[in-house]
Amino acid sequence: MHDDRKGTQRERLIDGMLEAAAREGYAGASIAHVIKRAGVSRPTFYDYFSDKDDCFQAALSELTDRLLDEARREVRRVSGEHALRATLQVLLTFVHAEPETARVLINDSMAGGPRALDIRDHSVTQLVQIVEEAEAGLGAETVTPDISPAAALGGIYRMLAPRLRRGQSENLTLLEDLLAWIESYAERRGAQRWRALEPTPLPATSVPNPPPIRFPAKSPPAAPRRRRDAKGESDRLRILDAVANIAEKKGYNAATIAEICKTAGVDSRVFYRHFTDKQRAFAAANELYYQQTMAVSASAFISGGSWPERIWNSARVSAQYLEENRNLAHVVFVETHAGGAETVKRVEDGLMAFTLFLQEGHEYAREREIAVPPRTALEAIALASFEMGYRELRSSANPRLTEYVAQVTWLSLAPFLGVAEANEFIAGKVSEARRDA
Repeated sequence: MHDDRKGTQRERLIDGMLEAAAREGYAGASIAHVIKRAGVSRPTFYDYFSDKDDCFQAALSELTDRLLDEARREVRRVSGEHALRATLQVLLTFVHAEPETARVLINDSMAGGPRALDIRDHSVTQLVQIVEEAEAGLGAETVTPDISPAAALGGIYRMLAPRLRRGQSENLTLLEDLLAWIESYAERRGAQRWRALEPTPLPATSVPNPPPIRFPAKSPPAAPRRRRDAKGESDRLRILDAVANIAEKKGYNAATIAEICKTAGVDSRVFYRHFTDKQRAFAAANELYYQQTMAVSASAFISGGSWPERIWNSARVSAQYLEENRNLAHVVFVETHAGGAETVKRVEDGLMAFTLFLQEGHEYAREREIAVPPRTALEAIALASFEMGYRELRSSANPRLTEYVAQVTWLSLAPFLGVAEANEFIAGKVSEARRDA
C-alpha cells in the first residue's frame, strides 16, 4: 500500500511538472508550481526527485515512452516501405491531439540542459530505430525515401517547435506537405546513398570575407582615451568568447557571470558595462555568429556559377566556418533554447533567411517537370540540415562538419533536380574538390 501511494505521488508530480512546463515553459516551471499542481508538500517532492531538472527529465521520459509506444503500434500496421510515413503521421497526430504536452517534449526539452537534450535526442533516435527495423527486410528494388530518418525527423521536430510555441493548429495540413517532401527523395534501396548519416570527407576550403572571428588572447593594458573604444570592443569579444567556451563545456544553464568574467579575464564591472545579464551576453554571442555565418554563406552563394554550384559552395564554406569557430557554433546549434526567446527567434529567423538560397530551385523543378516543392519543403531542408550539424556538434569532441556538405547538398538539390541529376552533380563536385586539393 505504501509503495502504491508513492507511485501515485510520483505520477502526480510528473503530471504537475508537465502542466507547469506547458503553462510556464521550462524556465518558469518552478518546484513551487509543480507541488501546487500535484497537491503534495515540498518534502514529498524531494522524496522522489533531487531537483527541478530531475523531475523535468522524468516527465520528458514519460512523454517519450508514450510517443514511441504509439509509433511502434502504427508501424506494425503498415508494410516496411511505409514506415517513415507512418512514424511521421504518428508524430503529427500526437502534436495535433496534445499540443501542450507535445510542446514540452519538442520545444522545452531543448531549454532544459544537457540531460534534457539527451532525452530529446533519444526520442528521435528511437523513432529512427523503429523505422530502420521495419525497413530491414526490404529488397533492393523496393522504393523508399533516400533520406536520413534522423535528419528528417529531427528537422521536423525543429519545424514543429515554433508552431507549438505560437499555438498554431495546422499540423495535420502540414503532414501532407511533409509527406510530399520526403517522397521527393524516393529511390530504389539498392541505389541509395544518403539514408545513413555517413561522412563524405572533403579537403579544407578557404572562407571568404569576413574572415573567421579572432578573439583577443589577453586583456590589453590601460589605454589612452583615443584607444578606449578599441579596448572596449576587445573586452566585449573576450566576454563573448568566454560565454561560448563555458556553454560548450557545461551548458548555458550552468554558466555564471563570475565564471564568464574569470574566463574572459575581466572583472564584473567590465561585464556589466557591456551586458545587463548573462542572457544578454548569450544573445550577443548568437547575434555575432549569425552575422558572420550569413556573411560568409551569402558571399559564397553570390560568387557565381549555376544555382546547384552556388548551393554547394555556400554549404561548403559555411561548414568550414563552423569548424573554425566551433564554440560559437555550439552556442547556436546546441544551446539556443537555453538562452531564452530572443536567441531562439534570432536563430529561427536566420534559418528562414537561408531558405532564400533554395527558392531559385523552383525554376529548375519546372524545367524538369518536377512538382514544385511547397514552401514547407524549403523550411524542412534548412532544419534537417541544421539537425545534422547539431548532432555532429553534440556527439563529437572534434566535429567535422565539412564531411556533411554532400548530405546537405543532397537535401537541398534532390527535390528540385530529381534524384539522378542531384547524385550526379554531387559526385562530380566531390571528385573535383579532391582533385583540386
